[in-house]
Amino acid sequence: MDTIYKIMDKKKRVAGSIILGIALTILLLGSGSMAFAGTSGPSPIPPAPNFQISSSTSILCAGFTNLVPITITNQGNPYNPAMLDVQIGLNSPNTLVIGNSIEIPNIAVNTTSIINVPFFVSPSSASIITVQVPITYNYLELYSDSEVRNVTFSVRQCTTPLAVNVTPTTFESDQIDNLTLRLTNTGATTLRNISIQQSSPNENSHSIRNISTAVQFFGVQPLQINSIRPGNTVLIRQSMFENASGDTFPLNLTLTYYNGAYPEEQLNNFLMLSTGSINMETTSITTSPTNVTAGDIFSISFIITDIGTEGATAVSVTPIFPTGFTTYGSSNSTFVGDVATDTQTPVTLTLISETSLKSGKQLIPIRINYLNNLRQNISTIIDVPVNIVGGTGITAATGGTSNSIAYTRGTYARRASYSLYIEIALVVIVIALAVFFLIERKKTKAMSKTADKQRPKS
Repeated sequence: MDTIYKIMDKKKRVAGSIILGIALTILLLGSGSMAFAGTSGPSPIPPAPNFQISSSTSILCAGFTNLVPITITNQGNPYNPAMLDVQIGLNSPNTLVIGNSIEIPNIAVNTTSIINVPFFVSPSSASIITVQVPITYNYLELYSDSEVRNVTFSVRQCTTPLAVNVTPTTFESDQIDNLTLRLTNTGATTLRNISIQQSSPNENSHSIRNISTAVQFFGVQPLQINSIRPGNTVLIRQSMFENASGDTFPLNLTLTYYNGAYPEEQLNNFLMLSTGSINMETTSITTSPTNVTAGDIFSISFIITDIGTEGATAVSVTPIFPTGFTTYGSSNSTFVGDVATDTQTPVTLTLISETSLKSGKQLIPIRINYLNNLRQNISTIIDVPVNIVGGTGITAATGGTSNSIAYTRGTYARRASYSLYIEIALVVIVIALAVFFLIERKKTKAMSKTADKQRPKS
């Protein structure tokens, strides 16, 4: 009898299993929307729980590791299963980098779980991105489900904790220039393992060495800094050579670092100015006459040659008058115009010296002004020695009269210095003869009076 009962119980269990299987199959077929392609487990497969995935944030910061809140709501099904051993992550191809998946032990039916997923957004990411949320979990002990949901975010450029400044911003081409990077931690967390990659891309960039033919950086690349504490500043000095063909060239800095425990990356782009090398060389400096008599007009002549890499425009020459010199003419400045590279340009200045000057060598500074390709006003000064011969009491004037002879500017006829000496000699001779005749006349009168006294009276 016991054997018979056991056989009957076994048949009942088998029949119950068949009935349960049929019921589950009918339920599964009648509710196709509840079936998921990623489910697995013994057949027949019960429907996976309904769940929703969303985020309370809608904006992500480019270059930052964003802690993205992900909300998972288990809406259940007729079996009211819990979501067990949940694993979730974030992924967006080509723009985002993520760490390991986040695990949640249990999400009961009709409950919500919120977790923060560290999510790094590339600084070059698009302004709107769709993020994939892969999720895997178990339910009803024997079954699992794997799905991918999508969440859309906006991406913005946010204020970074690392402020970067570059000086100077103007460089001279075809020579080695010094560059200073100033990095300041404006955040509240120590920044560590800071790496700085410098680049200046152009059409001829070398893809392997990541340097361009226009700008080359010296030293080890990338630059490395161990750490910067909050509020601290670090200066890095760098040497570079540039021969950019235009007036500007880009300087791009890619900085990666750890802000606390999370990686961050930022791009800093600077537009630098490039000016050609202008080197004004003055040669063949002469004065005419070689020995300038005090009170005379004289000229200074020289040749300007730009031996740099770029021509100068709007070149003008202006003497800086020391005491005892003035200009001859209506303008102190002489306009030269454009001076091309490797081209000789003659310049002549006319000046007047005063008779008060003493004999000896006098230095007259002459300023050469010009504009570079950035329209910056640049000047250089040369000192021209002038040999002065002692004065004669004649003062060159700009109108009116002096103690001796007045010369009106613009009408003065130049005289040779030896003619002045002749005139002086003649004056001396005339004065000597006058004195001689005066003395002789006095002697004659004296002799006549003496003779009259000695003559006998009749």
